[in-house]
Amino acid sequence: MCGGVAALALAASPATALADRVAPFLAAEPGFTGEAALAMALAGLGRAVGPAAIYELSGADPATGAGSDASGLVRAAQALGAEATLWAAAVDGDATSGLWAALQELLRSGDALLLELADGDFVRVAGLRGARLKIDHPRAGPERTIRRRELPRQWIQPAGDGGWQVRAVVLRAPRGIEAAPERGAAIDGIAVARRVRELSDELDARGWSVAVAGPFIVTGDLPRARLEHFSAGVIGMALGHLRRGFFARDPRDPVLTYLFGDDPSYRQHTLEIFGELPETPYGYYDRGRHAMVMNIATGGGTLVHEMVHPLLRVNFPGASPWLDEGLASLFEQCRERDGQLVGMTNWRLPGLQHALRGGHAPSFDALLAGDAATFYGENRGNNYAVARYLLYYFQERGVLRDLWRRLVAGGRRDDGGLAIVGEFAERLGHRDLGAFRRTWESYVLALRYP
Repeated sequence: MCGGVAALALAASPATALADRVAPFLAAEPGFTGEAALAMALAGLGRAVGPAAIYELSGADPATGAGSDASGLVRAAQALGAEATLWAAAVDGDATSGLWAALQELLRSGDALLLELADGDFVRVAGLRGARLKIDHPRAGPERTIRRRELPRQWIQPAGDGGWQVRAVVLRAPRGIEAAPERGAAIDGIAVARRVRELSDELDARGWSVAVAGPFIVTGDLPRARLEHFSAGVIGMALGHLRRGFFARDPRDPVLTYLFGDDPSYRQHTLEIFGELPETPYGYYDRGRHAMVMNIATGGGTLVHEMVHPLLRVNFPGASPWLDEGLASLFEQCRERDGQLVGMTNWRLPGLQHALRGGHAPSFDALLAGDAATFYGENRGNNYAVARYLLYYFQERGVLRDLWRRLVAGGRRDDGGLAIVGEFAERLGHRDLGAFRRTWESYVLALRYP
């Protein structure tokens, strides 16, 4: 104990003029200041890494509704090639002089420095100027000052053993900081955690657990173990396959996913939360509210079906209804095969076979070119079924992913992609769409379910 601070030893290194390093200021909300502070510190070391990448590298769990803690920030910095240390010291008595001496030593020992303040915020240290500590505070603003006499109040925080402590993250860059790994177009984990935090009071009051799978925030009245089963074992599994096979981008906004254990609960809570009763006994996706609502007692098929919609619409905003519902319906009964997610025959098959025999199934021309009013009109059941089993046929011929990519590249078309479907039919040896239709009908009539 020295001057009220039991300092942990740091290897000496040449003094660094932190105040002379210029880094763009990054603002952040309470609870998410660590990522911004570290991003500013890394920028001062010559590497632009965004808060979202830092959050992902930290290992933080968005389901907690919180940002990275100090240990997570150390992990993120180390993953990026910096030497990072979580420094902590016990505090006792009048610590003012000891804290100031500790700060001076920390500044001499590292290339960049973050302080974890008493309120949980992280700040980037710019340097010492006389009796003033210069900081960039992601929540309060850039170029802020903490006076020497104010430092104990702002820095000292409770320790786990019932005592008091101060904590900091010390960064050194003995070699070039590495670029952050490519995140692709995955959703910003901070945005997911922020949304969980916004919902925390409501969900805590209901006693509901929360789990996260990519852009999907999963909650509801299920026991935690069952909720996590659907989050990881159904949504997480399907999401991984769908990302690899079809959807390069996540929705920008999190999708709140409610899972309810039975029909009465599903109806009651839908009415309570949204002010209206559901129109389907299974579940649905509400695009305007970025929400999925499920009666999970009916199984996980509708869950996978509905999660396709927000993924498809961000990756192909111009998709026609037949493709949107056809692909979603394809995966409402699915399994893994040869490392891919594939649709299986399902309950829509008998009705489609009946419609084909009776001449009630829509033509490909009418189905693909039809607008939403037509698709969801009086013949909607047959429209869903034809769309599903058209894509099922291409799946079983091994060209569905290629067809999807070609349809996306073709954009919105008046024919709904009919010409592109015709190209793929010809690739598979069919003379024209008429011949393809006859082969497809024979194929579907020979399928069996269950």
